[in-house]
Amino acid sequence: MLEFFVVFLFALYMPTSNNPNVLLTYIGIYHEFELNRIERAASALMKDVASLLVFQDIFRSPQAQAFLKVLLALRRGDDALKLLDSYGEFFRLMAVGGYSSWEDYILDGILIGEANPFAEAAASLGYPLNPWFGQIPPSLEAAAAADLEALQRLSITESTLSGWVLELADAKPEWRSAVTSSLSCHNGHKHLDDDEAHIGLSGLNEDNKRHSDKEDLLETSKVIDNLVINREMWRKRIGGLWKWSEAMPLLKEYYPKHGVGRVATSQVLLLKGGKLVSDLKFFYRGKNHCELTVHRSQRQDIIGFLREHSLKYSPNHLLLCGPTGSGKSSLLHAISQKLVREGDLRVVTMPDTELKNLGFVLEELGKFCNVRFALFIDDPFARAGEENLRMIKSSLDENLQEWPENVFLIVTSNKPELYDGISSVTEGSSKWVELKHIFGRIIFLEKLNFDQFLQSVQEMLDHRKQRGFPISVTTSLEINDATIRWTQQRGVLNLRSAAQLAKSLW
Repeated sequence: MLEFFVVFLFALYMPTSNNPNVLLTYIGIYHEFELNRIERAASALMKDVASLLVFQDIFRSPQAQAFLKVLLALRRGDDALKLLDSYGEFFRLMAVGGYSSWEDYILDGILIGEANPFAEAAASLGYPLNPWFGQIPPSLEAAAAADLEALQRLSITESTLSGWVLELADAKPEWRSAVTSSLSCHNGHKHLDDDEAHIGLSGLNEDNKRHSDKEDLLETSKVIDNLVINREMWRKRIGGLWKWSEAMPLLKEYYPKHGVGRVATSQVLLLKGGKLVSDLKFFYRGKNHCELTVHRSQRQDIIGFLREHSLKYSPNHLLLCGPTGSGKSSLLHAISQKLVREGDLRVVTMPDTELKNLGFVLEELGKFCNVRFALFIDDPFARAGEENLRMIKSSLDENLQEWPENVFLIVTSNKPELYDGISSVTEGSSKWVELKHIFGRIIFLEKLNFDQFLQSVQEMLDHRKQRGFPISVTTSLEINDATIRWTQQRGVLNLRSAAQLAKSLW
């Protein structure tokens, strides 16, 4: 305001003169005042970033680093080329991240609470190994409140930031129009790792591949994580406050319920390279799965177990046994997708190659004792069977390690010793039978006979028709003849083979 007042007085009392030098002097003074004003504003914002005590991680992402680069260019009074280039990079990264505004980005970072000791202390309340002894230190609360005040000042609008750039750098009208437009058409924030952004497509009939790929991707894109919807609601609650520091009670309610860090970003996680990442292919896997009659009772039992766990009953872990191709994995994917959509459960998938990190995962998930997790390990005994068996047994042995009550383990296996009974046990294989005694519940998927195989193929085709996709056979007689020919050629009666037959008839 001081600058405008000085310029106003200068204009008011400037002697009347036709001398162009006087006018140029006036314009120069005004430009200098504007430059100083923007430099001071940018410096103040950078000081707010430097003063953060617990929410520093918000400014470690590519989007935030680009924002700081714009502020630095403004503070230094860089030339027009550098100003436009730095703002262009900020604009691009915000669009890539799927953020509708800079304020949304900051609010999202507050709710995720990555590497934030205040958020971690709040989220782990009730955790027996909480380093803060079941309470949040007052110093952390004071630091978080101070940070929220600074973050509110930092949540300037894009129009303000681009306006500063335009005051110092001339740009074409098209550029001005673009930077002031909204990115609000994005439905949610992606939080993608670079190598997670591709969804592979395979196993489709060539004649229908292009059509099927398009429809499947459209169907998958409609799935919105419940946590994303939840964060949108909480962003509005915090962003609507007069002072963001007043959100402290809200955050102490939010963090225990939703977790922090990667756990807070998605309901479906994958252990990859010893780290938890969002499992972007989760909703794509099992997209063609239908509720088969042959699995009806097992499906109901597993849903019942998982719902018990989501209601905070102590975990009674599940071993799902069956021959290769019996549909163990697809059944679990379909059930977990159903429960995730209902918002009752978080799902963590652990490949057998990551089993060495089981202790880390249990410790990480156990911190969030108010969040319920289902940990899926698909057929860990196919490779390095005995070693993986020892790791799982030692993890479940209460004398060696306390298994967190908020984590429900589901393991699949195709070991004949587990589903064929004691009569199939040979010398040296009795150790697999011992596994049955570790799990509280065991479910078996039986081998199919021809009638069950035919019924499953028919149900898969009916499911496809209900989804609006064409099939090449129309009558039960045609399906029966195709099934007889298929089984005579393949000689295999399992659900994997049934799914392959169904796809060949699309």
